[in-house]
Amino acid sequence: MSYTKMLTCIEKHTFKIDFMPHASWTPNFDDLKAQFDFAIAEDIGDGDHSALSSIPADHRGKAQLIIKEAGVFAGGALATYLFKYLDNTATVEQFIEDGALVEKGTVALFVEGNTIKLLQSERLV
Repeated sequence: MSYTKMLTCIEKHTFKIDFMPHASWTPNFDDLKAQFDFAIAEDIGDGDHSALSSIPADHRGKAQLIIKEAGVFAGGALATYLFKYLDNTATVEQFIEDGALVEKGTVALFVEGNTIKLLQSERLV
């Protein structure tokens, strides 16, 4: 349930702001694709040379996204999209809904997929 708070600025204009705790947002990934491509090109470039030279291309791995500090979780849908965008064979389990309060050490996501792609995705998540 949302509530409304009225704020008055210096010019004495009144603005209505709706505060919606735990509001959900579904990103439009078509609009974000170009930004993902740019971030991938900038950060990953032609790949992680250490990983490419030491990990077989078909190796499968697992990863967890662990909360570093207590707070409000956000970006789960974006992280899930990014993992799957770089590796369409990846499986992602999201344990925490965006907007939920989280404690340090909580596992937010579990990912299984191509190890090299997991390492690339991790750099951007």
